[in-house]
Amino acid sequence: MKTHRNKPMLTPIEAPDDATALTSSSALPALPAGAPRHQRLATVVVERPRCPSCNGVRLQKYRSIADQGDGSALAWVRCLADGCGCRFKLLME
Repeated sequence: MKTHRNKPMLTPIEAPDDATALTSSSALPALPAGAPRHQRLATVVVERPRCPSCNGVRLQKYRSIADQGDGSALAWVRCLADGCGCRFKLLME
């Protein structure tokens, strides 16, 4: 094995002689006619956080707790909309 500055270098893995068999469409399992190739995935919609008093979306985070132990995050936020300035907590689960 070759080394480079006391670190072993990895050697490339050689492809099998019949590498085309791995990439051909005949290697895929047969599906019934008209069956979809992929399962439909569920759609999850996440809305942008908004100010509770003016419904504005221009927010500034001035303090946060990244992980509260259960995977959620808490942030203290101030609205930047003209004339609002509302401060509130934003909990992201």
